Amino acid sequence: MSLGRVSTKGFIAGVACMFYKCTSPMLKCFTEPVCVETLGCILSSDLSLPQEQLNCEVDHAQRGSVQDFTTLTECIYKNECRPKHADDMKCHIDTSSGQANLTDVSTIEGKWWVTKGVNPHYDNLPCQHNRYQFDKENQQWVNNVTWVDT
Repeated sequence: MSLGRVSTKGFIAGVACMFYKCTSPMLKCFTEPVCVETLGCILSSDLSLPQEQLNCEVDHAQRGSVQDFTTLTECIYKNECRPKHADDMKCHIDTSSGQANLTDVSTIEGKWWVTKGVNPHYDNLPCQHNRYQFDKENQQWVNNVTWVDT
């Protein structure tokens, strides 16, 4: 396991916090194979690299529901059992970036392929297919994303 910039003491304190403050979600996770596999993948990755953790989540989501993992993750961060990743403080776009003709959110409705992104954490996956659609029932925009599994 590579802790990256996470100290061993901080890691142990985080695990203790998870068992103490997130007991129910932890136990639920341990009964669901996809949740356990996702957690195991993340713990074997470099914990200082958010993109490695995202890759674990994306990879394991293909194998079944990750709802138990999501519930556990929400509890972990809500109770500050693990520090949030720092913002990389880099804005990769400016007012001249993108397509100037997209002036209303409704103009993005449809299917879009991302061949190269600008976010080093999210866009490290080689190819993305985004499907933007307006959910009339809930009155909100939805983006369903598919990644190429390399």
